[in-house]
Amino acid sequence: MLDQLIAWLSPDAALRRARARAALAALGHRAYEGASRADRLADWRTNGNSAAAEVAPALATLRNRARDLRRNNPWAARGVALIAANLVVYGIAASIVAADKRAQKRAERLMPVLKAWAESTACDADGQSNMAGLQSLIASGVVGDGEALIRRRWRRTSDGLPVPMQLQLLEGDYLADLTQALPNGGRIVQGVEFGPIGQRVAYHLYREHPGDWLGTRMSGETTAVPAADVAHVYRIDRQGQVRGVPWLAPVMITLRTLDEYEDAQLVRQKVAACFAGTLSTPDAEVEAEELKKWQGRYIEPGSLSVLPSGTQLDFSSPPAAEGYAPYTATQLRRIAAGLGVPYEALTGDLSQVNFSSARMGWQEFGRNIEVWRWQMLMPQGLDRIGAWFLEAAAAAGHDTAGLSVQWTPPSRTLVDPARETQPIIDQIRAGLISPQEAIRERGYDPDQVLADWKVFADQLDALGLTLDIDPRVEARQKAAAQNLQEASVP
Repeated sequence: MLDQLIAWLSPDAALRRARARAALAALGHRAYEGASRADRLADWRTNGNSAAAEVAPALATLRNRARDLRRNNPWAARGVALIAANLVVYGIAASIVAADKRAQKRAERLMPVLKAWAESTACDADGQSNMAGLQSLIASGVVGDGEALIRRRWRRTSDGLPVPMQLQLLEGDYLADLTQALPNGGRIVQGVEFGPIGQRVAYHLYREHPGDWLGTRMSGETTAVPAADVAHVYRIDRQGQVRGVPWLAPVMITLRTLDEYEDAQLVRQKVAACFAGTLSTPDAEVEAEELKKWQGRYIEPGSLSVLPSGTQLDFSSPPAAEGYAPYTATQLRRIAAGLGVPYEALTGDLSQVNFSSARMGWQEFGRNIEVWRWQMLMPQGLDRIGAWFLEAAAAAGHDTAGLSVQWTPPSRTLVDPARETQPIIDQIRAGLISPQEAIRERGYDPDQVLADWKVFADQLDALGLTLDIDPRVEARQKAAAQNLQEASVP
């Protein structure tokens, strides 16, 4: 009645009341079940914290637990090593690329310098690894610890290096856990300093590893290193994320639980196996006097013993570990899914694999690798290193105008080369991809491949040799057949 009266007196007011009533009803009946406040979801605790606010209090614990798992859990160690190895393989090769023909000569002159620097330990501030080795350490740090820091170290020209610059790799521990506002309108978040407009200005690094109890200056002193001299490599899972999280984070509990389960099963089997059997007799005197000496006696191979008269020996049968294999396989699939790797690659279990399933799994993993490589490792790490090299080369007196550093990843391993090579050839012939693109996908430099082929072809021609592996042979045969056919036509 009231609604009808209001509608008669003021239709606008009645409409507002109806809209408010509908809004209240919508609050009680949410369109998304995941947002409901039903009893079954009452214990689902969430927060609206930013990415940085979520990572900050948990990072140190996650990183230390991830390292412990890598040290002691074979599945964790295998997962990290698998991803890191496929990201880098035997090294992502660097080459000098010219912007135009005028810069080509400069590229050719600088390429030997790049090789001398990258393919030796001259690039490493510790003098232990070449560029491929540094890439492996970077990938392992990113996956295992969540992040890796690369610091540019300038050197004197008198140090005898190909270019006066080296790379120093630092663990994420070096980045100070410091968060504060700055007078200039900027701020420091988890050791990373941002300017007033949000650009990265500096990294506040400890002078020594904070966990190195063997150090001599355990003062906790930090230094602000310009962002131009630091490459910070980590997977960005959320916008605004400042620090990287170990990739084992989603599967830490599963790894720990599986470890405990396997330990419990092992102890159960060991305890059961310790009891060879039981002796029993209805004679109390025999049990008291004669059987006492048999208690706890070890049975050795080939031994013969005479039991007291009337004694019965029952051998024990250790219980089987029922459900062990299915449970373990399920948990390992959870772990593989959380890491983004194939179950077969993580476990080495190929019992259920055929060509199609193996190819699909490997292709999916290959796409993950490509995403991590081109969206993380390249822009955050290798591209910065390439730019640093050119700056160092210019400081050493080389003309770097119109030059850039291009990185070529290693080739993707084919599941069945005989089946997968022909489709690539068909795509090239159909014009769907270029030969250069196909060569780069195999992990090689097209210019270098052509140069090598020219040298090889010239050697064949000089020696008067013809090999069926020479792609020119088929072309020459077709041309000769065509000429013969044309000559036979009257």
